[in-house]
Amino acid sequence: MSMKDENSQKIATLISGLFDHILIGDLLRDLPYKSLLSVREPFGLDEQGYYKWYADLFSSVLNRPGVGEKWSEDGIRNKIQELLAQLATAKTQSTQSARFSIDFSEIAESWITNIDVQFGENVCYVPVIGLALVEPLSMGAVTFWPLEAKKRELKDKIRPEFFDRLHPNMCCVASSTIKAEPQKSVEVLNERVDNVLNSLRYISSLIWQDEPAMQMYIAGRDPNRIASAVAINLNGTVSTYNNSFVNPLPFVLNSMNLQIAKSWGLEHLQSILSKRVHSPLEDILLTAIRWFGDACQDPSTLYSFIKYYISLEVLLKKKEESAMHTIPVRVSTLLEQFDLAKRKRFNASAKTIVRERNSIFHSGKPEKESLDYLVWVVHRLARNTIHELRYKILSEGFETQEDVIDWVKRHG
Repeated sequence: MSMKDENSQKIATLISGLFDHILIGDLLRDLPYKSLLSVREPFGLDEQGYYKWYADLFSSVLNRPGVGEKWSEDGIRNKIQELLAQLATAKTQSTQSARFSIDFSEIAESWITNIDVQFGENVCYVPVIGLALVEPLSMGAVTFWPLEAKKRELKDKIRPEFFDRLHPNMCCVASSTIKAEPQKSVEVLNERVDNVLNSLRYISSLIWQDEPAMQMYIAGRDPNRIASAVAINLNGTVSTYNNSFVNPLPFVLNSMNLQIAKSWGLEHLQSILSKRVHSPLEDILLTAIRWFGDACQDPSTLYSFIKYYISLEVLLKKKEESAMHTIPVRVSTLLEQFDLAKRKRFNASAKTIVRERNSIFHSGKPEKESLDYLVWVVHRLARNTIHELRYKILSEGFETQEDVIDWVKRHG
């Protein structure tokens, strides 16, 4: 980012506008922005200063190339706070005539130079609930560590509260190395970890196909795992039920489960995630897995259906195509090449999903089938389709969605 670019003068103009709307001294009325130069010297921005000039400066800087990748929103706000203090100090020391001698371009250049910095590497850690390991597992830029091993390694570097309420049979620690402002590094870490957890949610759904989805969360985002509900009938009889959405059992990647996970494509997913550049179909596959994994975690049956459906559509339909004319035939052909009766059943199920999708999108409820049944069906169709396409990427070298469509035409 250089002050020679075409936006440099815009930044200087926004800083000049901020200067004009800074108020110093007794701030008797409510202001949208207040701060202090010293205990006895408050300053603030009037409404136009905050809602126009401040907001425009914030969005202009955050949208500059590369800034959003290495700065958090709070980090940029802190930098604007420093700038406002500098401007307020200059305003207390200047007269109205002296205002025209202030070089806002120079101030802008100096300020942006402090934003256009190359951060060193931060090794970031976050606890993960619902995943237990016996050895480290790397997936892309994220590594999951057995809890006790990482606890011993970090005990002299971080506060012990980091490991509060974590149990090695239920939890692990995820890490990634990131070049960004520290707070942004943590935000990037959380995004990376959640994306990778979606892959593990997908793998676990293949390992335990008829069991409730394994729940894996970044610590702090996990729901309460123990809850109950009661039903009281007219005779006063009380029935107590488990009201927890989550499966209380963790995904334990011991040696046996690790081998099973590998048989379902874990190593292939690891290799895809580790690539710097993906084929178009690999990008589509990872997008579908993210939607699928997020659907596994959603406590709302309605939103689970929508997310499972999106994962299916992402895989099989181009933007300009009709869902009803493409998804059923492509799903059924991919999932069954030889048994025509079985293929017809898959086709009919997929048509039901697409038909009911329209009603759910527009009215929030299905037209004919129960929502629970639709989620059950679309979960399995999406899961198995993801698996088939991942295998075809590996075994047949598919690289684009057109490769999938052509294959279906040949085998349909």
